[in-house]
Amino acid sequence: MRPKRLKTRGIISCGILAASFGGALSCQADVPAVAAAGQPAPVLIFEKVLQVPEVTATDWASLKGRTVVLEFWATWCGPCVGLIPHLNKLHDEWNEKGIEFIAVTDEEEAVVREFLKTNPVKGCVALDTDGSVFRAYRIRGRPDAVVVDATGKLVGWVSPAVLVAHPDILADVLSGKKNQLVSDAPSAPGPDPSADVQNDFPRLEAEAHDPPLLMLVVRRAQEAEGLPYAGDARGIRYNAVTPREALARAYDVPVPFLILNAPLSDKERYDVVFRCPHCNPGFARNILQNALHVVFGVAVRREIRETEVQVLSLVGDARPQWEAAPPSFKYDAATGLTAPTEELLKRMKAGEMIKWTNGSTAVLAGQLSELLGRTVVDEAHIEGNFVFCFPSGIDTSNVQAVSQALREKYGLTLKTEKRKIETVVVENAGGNKGGNPD
Repeated sequence: MRPKRLKTRGIISCGILAASFGGALSCQADVPAVAAAGQPAPVLIFEKVLQVPEVTATDWASLKGRTVVLEFWATWCGPCVGLIPHLNKLHDEWNEKGIEFIAVTDEEEAVVREFLKTNPVKGCVALDTDGSVFRAYRIRGRPDAVVVDATGKLVGWVSPAVLVAHPDILADVLSGKKNQLVSDAPSAPGPDPSADVQNDFPRLEAEAHDPPLLMLVVRRAQEAEGLPYAGDARGIRYNAVTPREALARAYDVPVPFLILNAPLSDKERYDVVFRCPHCNPGFARNILQNALHVVFGVAVRREIRETEVQVLSLVGDARPQWEAAPPSFKYDAATGLTAPTEELLKRMKAGEMIKWTNGSTAVLAGQLSELLGRTVVDEAHIEGNFVFCFPSGIDTSNVQAVSQALREKYGLTLKTEKRKIETVVVENAGGNKGGNPD
């Protein structure tokens, strides 16, 4: 049976509560608009459900009698992708015991379907493209998860990584026990893209019932340098970036893939804050791109060019056994450093300049492009989520040194060759020049 399309908010709310909890209920009084622990879970209104292996619909009436884990994720979220195999194992172990797993993303259907071809997700995959379920369950970061018990009441919030590491949480929920690892409050959000931009923005962001519908700020950087924070196109911050870096990130390409034919300054640095929580992701990205066009006085087009690149490929035919990315990374609040292991985090805190990334070889190629300042093309084509770490002291500006490290540690190599690749060409539009908004 095909899953039901849940669109009409009022009808769904009354129907679900009447079927699940009995009695004639008032929608306004009894349907919670925002999630609270110990209360009936807010209704699930998805634009589409891509796979429903065990139930006929993802509403609380159909799910009555089963515990539910709502896992909030995205295809662009590295930690989310790294958790998929672990959550799949949880599904295999607990689904027959009465637990449903629903993976909720706010991305477009085409993006998610393409991702699922190479990254299968067990359980339900639901699309919340208008963000209503994210808002109802007070989700501000991802990955995150909410647990709802068999009576339809919200047990609380828990990090999916914690859920993977402590599956006894699920046993406790099934038996009606309260596990101390499940929080009564939503997870704390990550870096706030609106913080320290204008005094009003943090206040507006904090007002959950009336957040800004659109927020865009481009200003000269408050600090000379910083680590860019980036999230979904609907909520991002670029910190202390050059105009070229800002445009490259807005177009989601490594900086070397962006051909600069306009007189933009490499000395001026900017903070860019963009927030459009209710926008379609593609439309949101277009808003950001067009805003940067106006600010920097440029026109942008895509073009296929044959150019000299670094080709990332396997040394031999055999695929090496690489270290899989862990379900969660180690974080030090005092320094803001993140690492895949405690050992690496300790070394980084001691002052070692360790370079690392996680993802597929395509992700590695993008990171190498940024690292080397040259275009790196992935021709290894190995999917998965692996940890790639470069030793301390390596000269990351030296292609030969990086290539040698790749060969020794990962069975990969870099070769200089010519390829036809899609580039983003930036030209002067006759407006503001030199990356100077003045």
